[in-house]
Amino acid sequence: MPPRPTRTIGPVQRFVEAAIVVLVFGAIAALGARRSDYLRRTPATRQLIVGLTVGLGVIPRHVVDERELRSMVWGVQHPDLEEALMAHRTARLNVFGRQLLVTRVVVEHWPVAKASEAQGVSRTTAHKWVARYRSEGWLGLEDRSSRPHRSPRLTPADEVATILRARVDRRWGPHRLGPLTGHPRSTVYAVLARAGYSRLRDADRLSGVPVRYVHDHPGSLLHQDHKKLGRIPDGGGHRVVGRTEGVRNRGPAANGYDHFEVVIDDATRLAYVAHVADESARSASGALLDAAVWFAGHGVRIERVLTDNAWAYTSPTYTAALESIEARHKRTRPYRPQTNGKAERFIKTLLAEWAYGHLYRTNAERIEALPAWVAYYNIERTHTALGGITPMEALVNNLHGNHT
Repeated sequence: MPPRPTRTIGPVQRFVEAAIVVLVFGAIAALGARRSDYLRRTPATRQLIVGLTVGLGVIPRHVVDERELRSMVWGVQHPDLEEALMAHRTARLNVFGRQLLVTRVVVEHWPVAKASEAQGVSRTTAHKWVARYRSEGWLGLEDRSSRPHRSPRLTPADEVATILRARVDRRWGPHRLGPLTGHPRSTVYAVLARAGYSRLRDADRLSGVPVRYVHDHPGSLLHQDHKKLGRIPDGGGHRVVGRTEGVRNRGPAANGYDHFEVVIDDATRLAYVAHVADESARSASGALLDAAVWFAGHGVRIERVLTDNAWAYTSPTYTAALESIEARHKRTRPYRPQTNGKAERFIKTLLAEWAYGHLYRTNAERIEALPAWVAYYNIERTHTALGGITPMEALVNNLHGNHT
């Protein structure tokens, strides 16, 4: 084997290697000094910083596994080489971040410029929170309402009462109430919206008092109601073939009715529809038990059920069904169907978009289309009262605690 040739190192290469060695040892010394600076702090200060760091979600660099790719570690890069896990993508300072900022400036005596740069905020913001801490203490760093202390252009209380009284008495909209009360229609609408009275359908028909309500989590309240729907004769009803031909298809005797039990969740508008045999208590109870199983499959436990005062819902059979699922029974006041308004509104949508929204040649064709429409309603159809999302999206958000 021939001898290995000797490598000749030039002066330039020697200088580069020496520079690399100096940089590496300098970086090691800087990291050691930083760790020593941390250890030189008092135990109380170290405990405070660690507590605030954990609460803020800041991961010190020596805790991060360097074998992981940087793209696999959640957070953003800060100038002080720490990972900050933000509450949301635009957040700069939460309560713990403000406490950490104040601790660095007041306790650790960091310059405001350095502390603000370390947390990615401006010097003005840092000075603001430090000044608030010095005047109000730790409570001054808590979240507070951004509502102004004074609103000189706010509509006076007596004029607000006049607008609301006119709304109750006359049941007019902002376009007609504006000239009556001497206010622009935009002002009238703003007053009605703040009072929760921007829609007449949300008010009691007799007293005019707003009765709209929404429960805060899925399963807290479910509405159940019954709908009786005339069957379609073979060959099509009068909506398809006209009144004369429709009567001829129906024959001398009526085709009877289909019966449906609807169950809808108050918080998410998630709906379950059961095709039942009749209006009996047995049908209503069976539909409730089937709905309980269906909702349980989606992670929802029924706590209360609201119905009207029909015999099917006041019978011992229905009471036993409620007890079996450990749910309370709430009933509407007599002659107040709007109290169960979410079920009534769902039935109206059911008729408009499923029962009469398409042309069916037979009754069986319409019944076969029901499951697909209910799935569309729950999964794809957006709901204005939910802020433009679907009932299933509202369910997922509430079960996961997002509450969008």
